[in-house]
Amino acid sequence: MIPIKRIFLFGILALLSLLFLVILRLNYYSIVFSVVFGILGMIVFIALDWLSDSDLKGDNEIEPDKNPLQNFCSCSPGKLLTILFLIFFSLSLLSLFLGEYTKTVAYYLCISFCAGILIVEILSYRTQIQGYVILLKAVLLSINVVFANHLIFIHGISLPDFGLHFPVFVMSILDTGHVSSNTIGIYNIFSVHHIFASEGALLTGYNPQSIYLLFGSFLIAIGVLFVFIIGKRFVNFQFGLVAALLFTCLDYYLMYGEHPEHQAYNYGFALICFTIILFTYRSNKPAFYVLFVLSAVAMTLTHHFSTAIVFVTVFSLLIIDIYHILQKRVFSLPSKFIVLTLSLLLFVAICLVSGNNPVQYASSVFNPYFKDMYSLVANLFVTPIPVTPIPVTPIPVTPIPVTPPPYVPPMGYDKLPLITLFENTLGSSLLVLAAVMGFCSCIKKRFWFGDVTILNGILLSILLGMGILFSYVFFLPDRLYPFLQIFSLVFLGAAGILWLYNAVPLKKRLVIIGCISILIVMMSFFSLASIINGFETSPFVGDTVAYSKSYTTSQDVSFGEWWTTFARVNSYTVFDRTLIKTGILNSGGKFGQHSFTKIDSGQLISKNSYSSYYDNGLIIMMNNNP
Repeated sequence: MIPIKRIFLFGILALLSLLFLVILRLNYYSIVFSVVFGILGMIVFIALDWLSDSDLKGDNEIEPDKNPLQNFCSCSPGKLLTILFLIFFSLSLLSLFLGEYTKTVAYYLCISFCAGILIVEILSYRTQIQGYVILLKAVLLSINVVFANHLIFIHGISLPDFGLHFPVFVMSILDTGHVSSNTIGIYNIFSVHHIFASEGALLTGYNPQSIYLLFGSFLIAIGVLFVFIIGKRFVNFQFGLVAALLFTCLDYYLMYGEHPEHQAYNYGFALICFTIILFTYRSNKPAFYVLFVLSAVAMTLTHHFSTAIVFVTVFSLLIIDIYHILQKRVFSLPSKFIVLTLSLLLFVAICLVSGNNPVQYASSVFNPYFKDMYSLVANLFVTPIPVTPIPVTPIPVTPIPVTPPPYVPPMGYDKLPLITLFENTLGSSLLVLAAVMGFCSCIKKRFWFGDVTILNGILLSILLGMGILFSYVFFLPDRLYPFLQIFSLVFLGAAGILWLYNAVPLKKRLVIIGCISILIVMMSFFSLASIINGFETSPFVGDTVAYSKSYTTSQDVSFGEWWTTFARVNSYTVFDRTLIKTGILNSGGKFGQHSFTKIDSGQLISKNSYSSYYDNGLIIMMNNNP
């Protein structure tokens, strides 16, 4: 007889297959590879599950040896792997000097080899001292990835929102001593990260712009420690190490650390708050309640969006509590303090945004969404009204061929060639593959933290789906997907890697370690080398990306001369860089998606031959009269 849980997994596989068909029908090609690899992960789990009863190893800790330092030094394979890691780590830094304002393929290869070496060490270490040495290497790898851009772009590089937050808000605090009264984006209210950066500049006496960028990168880079702490505390030491390594493969999340602006602070504070929420829920110690309130207030007043997203985790904890009440028939609500605190902060945030009229604000924001949902559901069940045809004598007419208008998918990314999408989403797709296996292992062997990460993943995926289907500004993928990565995928991925390792017999353990190492190498390379992670340095960059910069090069000077002699008299203007968002940029119906064409050196451009372009990835222009 087939176990009920296995039947459930087959049901999930069927749903994923149905989702794949729906995506193809709607031409959502930009997410097709993530779904394909999700299906592949389900197939791998089900196939191996038939052959093995191995599961994720609960809360087993590796006990420290009496003389761990001696044991570590006597381990020849460990020494060799450490030497190899240091060699590739050093080569990655040296490779940064091989290019000008870019990263070579050698850099991404060296980083991915470092990741492959670390996973071998994680799966074979024996003492806690070895484990902490591995953690130190993972931290160094995270710092390398996040801060490499600071070495390449010595004058700084960031996302376009930097042009608003630093000069308008941070400099206002430094110049006047108080938060700016400028109401753009209501950041005069949600200004904690501006104050944080300003205090850092005052305390260090260093260049404020550099401090703003460095602090943002720092908050993202230290996320590797919080991911490890969560994994170690709620599963085991090895799980925490795998999660820390996967952290260095998170394309979207790390991208905000490599191009810091307000979202880097937003995501950094959110991960810290997420960690403290879990510790507060499980420990019930007064110190954690104090830390939770402080981190929640800082997160809430940093960005008007983060509180609602972190509330997803609180909602997951509440669902678990309600399930336990129904199961055990004993009223116990450990999440009540966390729920009340976040609810109060969310209410305060809405009041601040709405000018003390939260009901009207909520109605104006969500009313269009409810209408869209109602229309979608109504169209699914509506029955066409029968119409009786009236016979009409046909009149011979010569048919005129009419070309039907092309179907325009909701996302501009979907128009890109499949090979481009594959190259730039393979890293995330491999993470999804590992996360799906982890999801299945957590379903098969239930435990508290697995339930939390699964619920986080489900709820955030629902919000992501709404953003993709209806173009909701609050649920745009580039906003939500980093939360999905750090709240769910990185931990489910770690569970999947360890399940795969334990699902294979001991006599084939070396083979599976090699396979997992190759998986991590590919995940690291394609995540970090993708346009999504760093479109200004990606080896996969073509004629479809651009970025904002904060320095001047010889190309800019040459372009300025060309601009004064040709473009100005042909009605061209500089394109507003603040409209450019992250990821693969292409023309589409969503905010932040535009089409760009590269202009080669010395190329003559005629009027009306293009809509927008960038010069060597540095200058962005648009034709006013296409």
